[in-house]
Amino acid sequence: MCMGTNSNREPVFRFREFSVVNNMAGMKVGTDGVLLGAWADGDGCAKALDVGTGCGLIALMLAQRYKALKVLGIDIMDNAVCEAAENFKLSPWNDRLSARCIDFNSLDYSFGKFDMVVSNPPFFTTALHSPDSARKAARHGVNLAFSDIIRRCAGTLLAEDGRLCMISPSDAGGDIEFNVALNGMCVQRRTDVFTRQGAPARRIMWQIGKKACTMKHDSLLIGSDEYKLLTSPFYL
Repeated sequence: MCMGTNSNREPVFRFREFSVVNNMAGMKVGTDGVLLGAWADGDGCAKALDVGTGCGLIALMLAQRYKALKVLGIDIMDNAVCEAAENFKLSPWNDRLSARCIDFNSLDYSFGKFDMVVSNPPFFTTALHSPDSARKAARHGVNLAFSDIIRRCAGTLLAEDGRLCMISPSDAGGDIEFNVALNGMCVQRRTDVFTRQGAPARRIMWQIGKKACTMKHDSLLIGSDEYKLLTSPFYL
């Protein structure tokens, strides 16, 4: 059952080929989600899982980019799932998108393996928690940790040639690299995201797979020509 709204959220975000209502999901549409949706590589993938889909932004972006890709978006918040389902229904790709209220850690094997798992997961595991329960679940690692995602993808959730794409704070880099190695996986691609020249990286985008590889390591500056080129198929 869908109920409640959040008056502090912008009601509609309009992109080039779709719109996103973001009035009930815990987290507002932001740069992290747009970056990951534009950056994640879905070439050759037929089936993707968006973990913590929220309003469905990343799933919609992937559906726009990859015309044969089917995406299942999951979230533990009923309101977010209802909002994502409505956004999917109103999009040009409603036949390839679905939303379910499922805890990632309880996702069973009936869904089969995924060619791609993508997530903009909870941050700030040690920060003060927001009193808003939806925002708390979206912002903090109380329900899902990077280690959980990596562990399950290393198991039977991800296809052998599949990839896990996610975004993290820069200070989580060491922990993520440790868990990748612990679970016998490999960082295929890493992009450090900077908000201004000369400042430390604020975010890291990761592509992780099961097979041994040589990591491609690059960087991206918000507002640069490269950033504008990456996001131009989406922003008006």
